[in-house]
Amino acid sequence: MAVFMALTSISASPEVTISTGRLRGVLTEAGAVASFRDVPFATALRFEPPSAAAPWEGTRDATSYGVGCAQGHSQHNPDIPAQQAEDCTRLNIFTPARVLGTASKLPVIVWWHGGAFKEGSSMGPFDLYDGSKIVRAHDVVIVSCNYRLGVFGALVHSGGIGGNQGFLDQRACLRWVQAECSAFGGDAANVTIWGQSAGAQSVALHMASNGSAGLFHRAIGESTPDLSLFTAREAGRLGHEVAKQLKCDSRSDAATIACMKAADADAMWAAAAAAQKSVLTDIATLQLRHLTASFLAFKPVIDGVNFVEQPMETLLARRAPAAVPAILGFNHDEMWALIDSLPPWFKQLEVKASLAAIVGWSAAEAAWKHYSAVFPAGDDESIMIKALTDYIFTCSTQALALALPGPSYVYQWNHLDSFGPTVWSEFGLAQCAHLACHETEIPLVFGNTGPASLNLSFTPAEQTLSAMFMRSFTSFAAAGKPTGAWPPFDAANRSGLAINETAVPGSLGVASSVCRDVWDRGGYVH
Repeated sequence: MAVFMALTSISASPEVTISTGRLRGVLTEAGAVASFRDVPFATALRFEPPSAAAPWEGTRDATSYGVGCAQGHSQHNPDIPAQQAEDCTRLNIFTPARVLGTASKLPVIVWWHGGAFKEGSSMGPFDLYDGSKIVRAHDVVIVSCNYRLGVFGALVHSGGIGGNQGFLDQRACLRWVQAECSAFGGDAANVTIWGQSAGAQSVALHMASNGSAGLFHRAIGESTPDLSLFTAREAGRLGHEVAKQLKCDSRSDAATIACMKAADADAMWAAAAAAQKSVLTDIATLQLRHLTASFLAFKPVIDGVNFVEQPMETLLARRAPAAVPAILGFNHDEMWALIDSLPPWFKQLEVKASLAAIVGWSAAEAAWKHYSAVFPAGDDESIMIKALTDYIFTCSTQALALALPGPSYVYQWNHLDSFGPTVWSEFGLAQCAHLACHETEIPLVFGNTGPASLNLSFTPAEQTLSAMFMRSFTSFAAAGKPTGAWPPFDAANRSGLAINETAVPGSLGVASSVCRDVWDRGGYVH
C-alpha cells in the first residue's frame, strides 16, 4: 500500500513515500509536472522471473533517468542507451505536481517502448518518451517501464529456463502500478496500457494472457505487429545453440545453466548473435507452422502458462481473457524502416514465394495481382514492403480491432514529418525521410522534438496534430472515448481517422479494401 506524502514546498523537489522507501523527484514544465525517474519496480536476476524490488534506506534520488536494459552497444543507433545493466527493472513516473499528497484518482497510462524486443529503453532516443508535456496539458499519470531484452529477456532452455522474462517484467510493472500509483495521484482502477511496435505487440500479448487480467482497463497500440511466437520447444533450440556457442553445453542441465548465468554479458550477446545465424534458417524452413515467428529471434514464447496458443489466435477468436477496448493505429509505410529486420531466407525468395510461405498460395496470388497493378513492373522491393506493411500491420490491426470489446478506435498515419530528414538520418534510414515510416508519429504523440542539438520544431499543423493526439489518447484513457469526430471501428464501414496534415474521420478506404480483398483471406496466424 502506497503511503501519501505531501510536497514539503511547491518550489522544493517533490518527495513521496512508497512501500520500498522515499523518493525525491524533480519539477518540470515550469513546476507543473513532478517527475520521478529510475524507480525500481522489481529485481531482475539473469534468466529468472522478476522478484520484488529491494527497499532502500533514506531518500532515493529519482531526479535523473537511469540505466536501460542490457542490449549491446552501438555508435550509430540513438535507440540504444549508453548506460545499461541486467538488473534494469526501473520505471519513470510523470504526474501533475499539484496532486501529490492528495486523494486524487487520475487515469494512469503505462508506456512500453518498441525496439523488436531487443533494443530501446523507457526514456527513448533523445528522451522522446518523456511524458511531461502530456501530463502538463492533461490530468493523467504516465508511467514508462523498462523490460529485459534480447537473450536476457526471452531465453528458453529445457534445462530450466522458461523464457518470457521481459514479458513478466512488464507484468511486474503493472502490479507495481496497482500497488503504488495512488502515491502519485493515480487510480489503480483506471489503467491504460500503451505501446509502440514491440511495446504495442506487448499490449496485445497482455490482453491474450490470463495472468495479466485485471491489471489494466484500456489499451493503446501504435503499429502493433502481427508476429507469431515460438513454442517453448522451438525457442529452446535457439537456447541450446546459445549454450553451445558459450561452450556451456556437454554437461548436466544444472551445470549448463550455471555456466550461462556466470558468462560475461558481452559473451552472452556474441553467443546469441552466433546462435541466430546458425539456427534461424533451420527453424524457418523446417517444422515451424508460424513462419512470421522467425522474423524476431528473442521475444515472448508460448510456454503453456502465460500463453497456451498463438496470442493472435486467442484474440481473433474472442477468447482473450484480458481483452479491453483499444485505440489501434498503423503507419502508411511501416516496413520501409524495418527492411533489416527481415530474415535473409525471406528476402532471397521471389515475392510470391515469400508471401506464400506465410499466407499460402491463394492469398499470395491475390496479393501479387493487387500490388503488381499498383507499382511499376520490376519494382519487387516496393511490392514486398507494401505487402508486408499491409499484412503485418495495416490489416491485422483492423482484424484485431474488430475482435476487441467495443468501442475500439483505429487510425492510419499518413503524415510526413517536416523534420523527417533530420531524424531519420540519425538512425541511418534515409529511405524514411519522406515516408510515413514505422515510429514516425512518436515525436508528435509525446509532443517532444528531442534535444536542442537536433534543432527540430513542429510546423503549426504538426502542433495541432500533436495536441489532438495527446488530447484523444488521454480522453480515451479517462473515459473510453477519444475527443472529436473519431468514429468507433466497425466491420461494415471500417471507419477510423486518417492522419495527413489534418485528422479526417471516416472510412480508411484503400487500406480497408486491401484487407477485405487480399489479406483477410489468408488469415493472421502464421
